[in-house]
Amino acid sequence: MSEADVPGLQERMEKNGLRIDPTPPSASNDVFQAAYADVKVDGKVVATLLNNGTAVMTNEAAKSIGDLADPPGLAGPDLAQWRADSYARLVGGSVEKAITAISQSQSTPPQASYGASQTQAGASTDFSA
Repeated sequence: MSEADVPGLQERMEKNGLRIDPTPPSASNDVFQAAYADVKVDGKVVATLLNNGTAVMTNEAAKSIGDLADPPGLAGPDLAQWRADSYARLVGGSVEKAITAISQSQSTPPQASYGASQTQAGASTDFSA
């Protein structure tokens, strides 16, 4: 997704003190780089969270949020949701989820499956020979 996909996005972001990174993410990471939610105060975007959990915010929002520590173990969309809710509470705003938001289960790549020919759990190899 780029600013070309959403007419007026770049102007709206700049108006709210945010910027768009001109370096396009790789195709495999597009979904993780897409917006998860905006935190708004009086209709103005003060922070944007991405599906990967990262955040971009105005200086004013950063002052209100301070050194908020993330809870251990959260990542991806779960972290983005926790941060959005926390930021909104601290700045007196609201959360508006993006149409590009994904769930935590959608952010986990499928695990490779191994056939019976692979080493089984609990098997050992003798290196003493």
